[in-house]
Amino acid sequence: MLNLRFVTMSRPSGIPGRLFGSLFFVFFLGMGVLFLVLTTKEVVKRGETLRWPIVPCTIVSSSVAAEKSSENPFRFAVNYQYQFRGRSYHSQRAELSETRSGNYRDVLRMVERYPEKAQAICYVNPAHPEEAILQRSSFWFALLLVVPIPFIVIGGLGIWAMWQPPTSSLTQPAFSRTVSPRTRSFSLALFFSIFLVAGLAAFAFLVIRPMMKIQQSRHWLQLPCTILSSEVRPHHGDNGTTYSVDIFYQYFANGKEYKANRYSFLTGSSSGYDGKAAVVARYRPGTKALCFVNPADPTEAVLVRRVTPEMWFGLLPTIFAVVGVCGLVYCVRQSRLGKNSSITAIPAGFMAGAQSPPTSDLGGPIELKARISPRMKLVGGLIVALFWNGIVSVFVVHLINGWKHGRGEWFSTIFMIPFVLIGLGLVGFVVYSLVGLFSPRVKLTVSSASALPGARIQFNWTLEGKVQRVSRLQIYFEGREEATYKRGTDTSTDKAVFATIPIVDIQENFRVGSGNAELQVPACAIHSFSSEHNKIIWSLFVKADVTHMPDVKDEFELFVLPQPLAPPMKV
Repeated sequence: MLNLRFVTMSRPSGIPGRLFGSLFFVFFLGMGVLFLVLTTKEVVKRGETLRWPIVPCTIVSSSVAAEKSSENPFRFAVNYQYQFRGRSYHSQRAELSETRSGNYRDVLRMVERYPEKAQAICYVNPAHPEEAILQRSSFWFALLLVVPIPFIVIGGLGIWAMWQPPTSSLTQPAFSRTVSPRTRSFSLALFFSIFLVAGLAAFAFLVIRPMMKIQQSRHWLQLPCTILSSEVRPHHGDNGTTYSVDIFYQYFANGKEYKANRYSFLTGSSSGYDGKAAVVARYRPGTKALCFVNPADPTEAVLVRRVTPEMWFGLLPTIFAVVGVCGLVYCVRQSRLGKNSSITAIPAGFMAGAQSPPTSDLGGPIELKARISPRMKLVGGLIVALFWNGIVSVFVVHLINGWKHGRGEWFSTIFMIPFVLIGLGLVGFVVYSLVGLFSPRVKLTVSSASALPGARIQFNWTLEGKVQRVSRLQIYFEGREEATYKRGTDTSTDKAVFATIPIVDIQENFRVGSGNAELQVPACAIHSFSSEHNKIIWSLFVKADVTHMPDVKDEFELFVLPQPLAPPMKV
C-alpha cells in the first residue's frame, strides 16, 4: 500500500530562536548603516571643496618628513602663503587629510610638484579663510557608498524574515504556478559575479601588476646605492601583527641625488618575521648595493626585481575567481534549461503537465548512472574545503603569530573556533569521501528507464570491489517532492518523501554480489516532474552496509510517465 505523507512548514522555532537570529542580522544592518553614515559624511566633506574659490599661492617650503613611529612614515610637509579678501594667510595642508605614504616616492613626487618658491593655486574655504588645500581629494571614494548596501539589505530583510510566517510551496499543489527562472538566475549570477570581480581584482593587484613591473624593469638602469637604514617594520591590526621589509637607500641618477625605500614590486605586509629579518640582515646601514632605476622617472627605483616568495600568495584570490566562474556557468546553464523547459503546470494526470523523458531512455535494457558519483562527492567536498580553509587559515595564522609574540587576542581566538571546527569537519568529509572511493561500487541495469504507472520494470544489480565486506544490501523505490522557496534573502529547498517501496533486503553476504528483481510502479503514482520551484523525482536507491569502510548509498533516477489522455468519445 502506497503511503502518502503531506508536509507543511512551521514558523521559526520559538521567540529565543528569532531573537538570536535577529541579533545576527542586526549586526549586519548596524555595520552597514554605520559604514554608510561615515562614508556619506566623507563624501559630503569632499564635495564641499568644489565650491571653494581658487586663489594663487606661493610655496614657502616643501619637503619629505620622516616619522618612523607612524604606519605610513613619510609625510608631505608643505607651507604656502596666499591672499584672500585683502588678508594674508599661511596653510600647511596639501589635502583635507594629511598626505602620507609608506612609499617615499609618493611623497617625493608631491615635493617635485610643489617645489619651494614655486607659484601654485590653492582652494580656500570662504567660511574659514585660514583653511585651504593645494588639491582636492579624489571622488572615486564615492564608489564606497555601494559597499554597505548589501549589508543593509541582508540585515533588514533578515530581521523582517525572522518575524514573518514562513511560506512553502509544499503546502500548495506542486503544479500550481508558472515557472519563471530569470529572477533566481539573475540573483545567483550577481552573487557569483562579486566573487569573480573580487578574485580577479586581487589577482591583478597581487600578481599581474608586479609581474608587469618586473618585465618593464628589465630595461631599467642598474646603479649603485647606499643603504641608509633597514628594519623589519611591524604592522599591528585587529587580526594580529604582520611585517614588511623597510630599507631606505640613496642613489644618484643624471647627476642628481634620489632616495627610495621600495624593496620589491609587491607592496604590503604579511605574516612571518624570520624571512624578512634575513632580508634586512643582507642590507645593513652603510653597506653598498645595486638598485634598478626607471630611466624615464628616476624617482622610481627597486632593490629586487625578481619574483619574491610573497607573490605566490597572490594566487589565493584565484579561488574566489574560480568559484565565481563556476557559479556563473551554472547560472547560464540553469537559465537556458529554464528557458527551454519552463512550462505552465496543470493538474496531474494530463500529458501536458509532464516533462518528456530522454528518447534514449524509452527502451531498455539500459545501465543507469548514479545521480552523484563518489568522485563528484570528493571533488565537490575538496573545492569547498579548500575555499573555506583557505580563507580561515589567513586569520588563524595572524592569531598564531600574535600569541607567539605575546599579543594574543582572546576574543578573536574564541570567535574563530567555530570556523576552524567547520573547516576540520570539511577536511574529515574529504577524507571520508576519499576512502569511499574504495568501497564496493554498484552496477544497475534496468529493462527500461521510464514506465507508466502500474508497469513492471526488471532490473539486475552487480557489486564490484570488496564485496566480502558487505553485510547487508537494500534496494527500494522512492518518490519525493522537492520544493524551492524563499524566506527573506535565503533560498531553501525542502524535500518530502511521499512514497517508499521496499524491493530487496538481503543480509547474507554470499547473495549480495549480484541478483535480479522486479519493480512494479504504483498504479496511482504521480508522474515525474521538474520545474523551477518544484520537482517530483522517482529513484531506485541501492544501500549497502560495508564493514570498516564508508557505506554505499547510490541513487538511480527513473522516469514515471504521465497517463495518456483518454481518447474523445464519439457522439
